[in-house]
Parts: sequence; C-alpha cells; structure tokens
Amino acid sequence: MVLRARGQLARKDFGRARELLAAAIARDPRAIKPRMILTHALLQENKDPAAAERALRELLELEPPGAAAKTRPTARPASENISKPSGKSRVRRLPTS
Repeated sequence: MVLRARGQLARKDFGRARELLAAAIARDPRAIKPRMILTHALLQENKDPAAAERALRELLELEPPGAAAKTRPTARPASENISKPSGKSRVRRLPTS
C-alpha cells in the first residue's frame, strides 16, 4: 500500500495517496513509514496545513527526533576498520635501477 501511495504521489494524485496511506495506518497504527509519507503528501498538496501539522505531530509522538539513532548500533571509529599489518608486506616492490 505504501509503495502504491508513493506512486500516486509521483502522479500528484494526492487524494488516492491519502486513502492508501490511511488504510496502511489503520492496518498498523504504529507504523512509521506510512505516517511519514502522509506528512509529505499533505505538505506537497498544500491544501490543509492543519492536517499536515496534525499528521507530523502524530509521527513525532511515535518517533521522536533522534530516537532511531539511539536504537542503532554505534559505528566503529574508522581507525578500528583499518586492518593491522601482519608483518609481511603484501606489496611487491619493484627493483630500482
């Protein structure tokens, strides 16, 4: 449903996109993606700013800013991703003249 709604948004069929997204939200009220796309649809349509604000507030209640970053595993520093030398040189040296 969400993918179809995105297709409708690309065609500027905001009414059909909203219907599909409302159905997706009714099926899974805690789903983030359909709510996020619904806010985009309402903002792009630019007909009902109050509905857009309401949809965005509902989305933020479910997923506050930074919440996803807190649940993701932290990345290792780049220095830890560099492999340690094994003692043997892997680069073949060319003879110098």
